[in-house]
Amino acid sequence: MNSWLIKTDEQEYSIDDLEKDRTTIWDGVRNHQAKNFIKQIRKGDLVFFYHSKSRNPGIYGVCKVVSDPFPDPTQFDPKSKYFDKGSSLRNPRWFTIKIRFVRRIYVPVKVLKEKILRDNKYFMTQKRLTVFPLSEIETKMLLDNETHH
Repeated sequence: MNSWLIKTDEQEYSIDDLEKDRTTIWDGVRNHQAKNFIKQIRKGDLVFFYHSKSRNPGIYGVCKVVSDPFPDPTQFDPKSKYFDKGSSLRNPRWFTIKIRFVRRIYVPVKVLKEKILRDNKYFMTQKRLTVFPLSEIETKMLLDNETHH
């Protein structure tokens, strides 16, 4: 089992939305590095749900991946803001996973930067990367430092 951090804008899709929906597909990722990470995610992996554009940025939830990666359906929908006219059913460009809400936690960005993810190059230097892997040590530290919300 691997662990991942996924970032979202709280106004676009929040931990409250996920808790209410219980499951969702993680669609709309349009960054090639993030796409390559999504293609490595597997059913059963752990996901930490991070609010990036928030008054209090940080990790707000723990999720489980409930599907292997599959083509993101929004790339084929001309009405979607994530539509990609260059993508086809035969040769999709973008992928997604389905995640399930497990529980709320809160780990503030200050703790992440100063203690837990201070050596994570993706977190510290690639601010706009919305999906990236976490090490076993980072995962353990997150679970050990969580504040139940």
